[in-house]
Amino acid sequence: MIERRMYERTSTSFRVEMSHPSFGTIVGFAKDISDGGAQV
Repeated sequence: MIERRMYERTSTSFRVEMSHPSFGTIVGFAKDISDGGAQV
């Protein structure tokens, strides 16, 4: 498989909270992060 990511990902684990008026607050963990975003 050809790697097409623009930014190198770094493995990590830290707590993340996401809030929205419709569904409240969701707590999760970031799995990896890069300059282009994070996987939660």
